[in-house]
Amino acid sequence: MQNEDFVRFEQATKLYNLDFDWYCEMAYYTHSWMKEPRLVHFTIAHKEQCNYDGTDVYPAPSLSQVQKWLREVKGIEVIVEPRFSNYKRIGYDWMVYDDFSGDYSLRAPLPFSSSHEAALSAGIAATIELLEGKG
Repeated sequence: MQNEDFVRFEQATKLYNLDFDWYCEMAYYTHSWMKEPRLVHFTIAHKEQCNYDGTDVYPAPSLSQVQKWLREVKGIEVIVEPRFSNYKRIGYDWMVYDDFSGDYSLRAPLPFSSSHEAALSAGIAATIELLEGKG
């Protein structure tokens, strides 16, 4: 898998605070002296945490794993659809359906995302903000 298949570091920290507790193969870790967090296999991140005080580790689920967690645990569906013009794909759109309210809470702003992964990541980010606002 490539890095774009996983949530960004900011999303990983917010998901951690929203009690995301599913097993993940990958994780971000950061030390106080690091400029950027690193995405590595979870066992490597855990080893860093054991070896160095002050190491923060955040599970890094794949985008599809978060999409499933949101659907099964939070009752929120993040939907990604291709958009076409003159029979040619022009990008990807996302929307968020909330099972509890029974409506589409959010829709993607224009322009459309260039890839399915970018659209799904944007939809997940918007859903996280929605959940943070609900407390």
